[in-house]
Amino acid sequence: MLEAAWTAILDSDREDGALAVGVARFAEDADERLDRLADGLLDGGYEPGRLTPVPLIRVDGATRMLHVPTVSDRVVERALLGVLTPLVDPWLGAASFAYRPGIGVTDAVQEVARLRDEGLVKPS
Repeated sequence: MLEAAWTAILDSDREDGALAVGVARFAEDADERLDRLADGLLDGGYEPGRLTPVPLIRVDGATRMLHVPTVSDRVVERALLGVLTPLVDPWLGAASFAYRPGIGVTDAVQEVARLRDEGLVKPS
């Protein structure tokens, strides 16, 4: 799962044509880093790293602060998502659209429009 998570993160980061510094550094010895992550997870010694604050300037001039996890933590998060999603997803209702693979805002809007067209949702 860790290898699949790392591959997904690497592929996603490559989409814009340039690897982020942290991803490039992780890639230099990815196999060793993945082994250390696996060992830490298995023996209970894994601890997440510090979040890196990244300020984003909005068009109105306000600053929004993002806190970005380390690449190692993103690998663990993605692996956990891969394990937990198949266990949790069947328990979610048909009207649950957030954070689910393959569905999103567009699907939610289409469902509301369908319900409206059937007369189940009154226009405001």
